[in-house]
Order: sequence, then C-alpha cells, then structure tokens
Amino acid sequence: MSAPRYQAAFDRFASHLLPPAKDQIIELSAGRGTYTKQFLEKGYPILACGLLGELDVSEDQRKRLIVSLKAAEDIPVPYRTCAGVFCCDALAERPKQAVFVSLRLFADWLIPGGICYGLFYEGEGVKRITEQGIQGLKERLLVYYQPEELDDLIGSASLETVDAWRDEEQQRRVLHVIMRRPL
Repeated sequence: MSAPRYQAAFDRFASHLLPPAKDQIIELSAGRGTYTKQFLEKGYPILACGLLGELDVSEDQRKRLIVSLKAAEDIPVPYRTCAGVFCCDALAERPKQAVFVSLRLFADWLIPGGICYGLFYEGEGVKRITEQGIQGLKERLLVYYQPEELDDLIGSASLETVDAWRDEEQQRRVLHVIMRRPL
C-alpha cells in the first residue's frame, strides 16, 4: 500500500509541532481521517472538520476527538488555543482574499509558536477544473501564486514561513508551506 497523499507533509508538519499538551490541532478537510488518526496517536486533542465516516480509535483517543461539519470560519475556536492547523489543499481552492481571511483566522487561533500547513499552486491566475473526488465528480477552483506573492500574503496575515518545499503533482507545481505564529 502506498503512503497517503500528504504523508511527507504530515511528517514535516509534525516535526515542527510543540509537544502534545492541552492545545488542540485543527484539521480542515479531514476526509477519511488518515491524519486525524495520526494526530491522535501522537497524543494531540483534535478538531477534525469535514471527516467522512467513523474512525476506528481507542476510547482514550475518542475523548480527544471533536468532529465538526462546519466551515472553518464558522467554528467557535477560542483565541490562542491551537498548537496547529493542518489544511492540505483546502487553501489552494479558495480565492486569494478568502485565503488571507483564513490565514488571519489561523493566526488568531494559534498559540505563539503554533504552526499551520497548507499547499498552494505555483503559477499565474485562476483555473476551474472538474475531477473525480472522494464523493464523485467535483468542480475545483485552483488559485495560483508566485512565491513572492505567497510570502507577502503569509506575512500580512501575521504568520512567518518556517518550512517550504516544492513538488510536482498532476502537472501542477505545488508549494508546500509550514507557517508559524511568531513567539
């Protein structure tokens, strides 16, 4: 069996996380819960948004799991209570102004030194595509960034880049970024 799609990103994200404490992780677009389970196994409390189906977890892990079907903007997360926000490609499919609003929201949720991960597509413009997803055909909005533009966006949201790397995914150049709320 091959590694889950974002396993390398999860591993890099986890290496930057502060040790498990009372501060939760928020996972947006949790899907089948692959990374939700891994966060629970590492001892973190987690708020999993968009989880599809039930997870096979221990009773102790279930006590640290909250599932939400709400959009990130509608989640009542107290200010400065999150160790991390893991959102894979959820940001890559939002208009740039909405990404700025989301990053500002994440900065408000994060404790000092808390981190968030997102991926972005490198290039120019916006493109609409239709592709097969977990729940059937899905239309997606792909928003492209130049690296300097992305750095400015992250900085204007009161975050700083702590790790970034590129890879190729389905003919798209992908920028993976781990951001941190400054200490």
